[in-house]
Amino acid sequence: MASLSSLMKGGSLAGERYRVIVSTDIGGSDPDDLQSMVHYLLYSDLFDTEGLISSPWGAGRKNDILAVIDAYAKDYSNLIKHSSTYPTPDYLRSITKQTGTE
Repeated sequence: MASLSSLMKGGSLAGERYRVIVSTDIGGSDPDDLQSMVHYLLYSDLFDTEGLISSPWGAGRKNDILAVIDAYAKDYSNLIKHSSTYPTPDYLRSITKQTGTE
């Protein structure tokens, strides 16, 4: 088993990009998932995002993820000035899925 110190040496700050799938129950009356999605997209240049999945226990909320991506799209031209590895809004839309319906 790897030691904690050896695990901490890697990661995005060391130039390693991790593949990530985000599963969220975004939507409803609790804003924390919406805020978390915004926060994730601001750091998405550090990851290889493979999927954004709406997976609530009730009715679906894929449109809530798409709304966050629409806001991200407005800032995208500024974001890529700081890092060329931000995923495009179109790419993010293409990997956004809804559990149970797609």
